[in-house]
Amino acid sequence: MSSRVRARLHLIWLIPALLLAAPALSCGDDSDNGTTAASPTAKKINTVAEQAARLAAETQLRSAQSAQDTYFLRHQTYAATAEQLRSAGVPLSPKVTVVSGDGKGYEISVVVNDGDGTKLTVRKTDTGVDRTDSRGNSW
Repeated sequence: MSSRVRARLHLIWLIPALLLAAPALSCGDDSDNGTTAASPTAKKINTVAEQAARLAAETQLRSAQSAQDTYFLRHQTYAATAEQLRSAGVPLSPKVTVVSGDGKGYEISVVVNDGDGTKLTVRKTDTGVDRTDSRGNSW
């Protein structure tokens, strides 16, 4: 295989990976003080491993949100347990915890494998969806 073909194949893989990582790479402002404009207590993600762990946890929660929506369509209520959520037929990470679920909303969470044990939470209520971490920052 020529070096040009190898370079193109590498770029085909690299571009989507960079696009997926872009939100985690941004810290909200251009200063290097580790905080965002919205929250002075936000922790700057320092390593690639922390970024990957954070992205994986966010993806797991988004999948769980889809599973909750599927469950609601079938049962007219949100799943109150992880077992109920898995019964929706959508793959669900074993790291996802279903905190609560009823006819009006749900709360699901996952602990990020980032060394700090940051917990990401998604709460759906009749007024909307909130995504926060254990420090109270939106994600």
